[in-house]
Amino acid sequence: MPARRHVDIAPQSGCSIRLSTGETVQVIDLEGQQVADLWAFAVDGGIVDWLSVSQTRDITVRLFPTVGESFYSEQAVVLLSLLYLGSTIFPPVSQTPENRDMFCYHVTSGL
Repeated sequence: MPARRHVDIAPQSGCSIRLSTGETVQVIDLEGQQVADLWAFAVDGGIVDWLSVSQTRDITVRLFPTVGESFYSEQAVVLLSLLYLGSTIFPPVSQTPENRDMFCYHVTSGL
């Protein structure tokens, strides 16, 4: 099992995190109601594929996947699956407001 990493991202900024198939990333919005953009790329040898909002919406027939559904690539390959949404799955994080938003994604393709 890979070591757990903790990354703080300052407001109005971003970062990248490299994950492998089978790994999970949890995004916690401590303030709640903040804008969060998610990008995912899959690299297999010299072939690069990326998260596609339009493919995801066409395949799932909704604006945003619900828990248990997936995010798809430009080539209609599952890249990420949404495991958790909300703040009730995980124990409270000390000194954070109860209205924080939480998202947990499972990597299902080589990222």
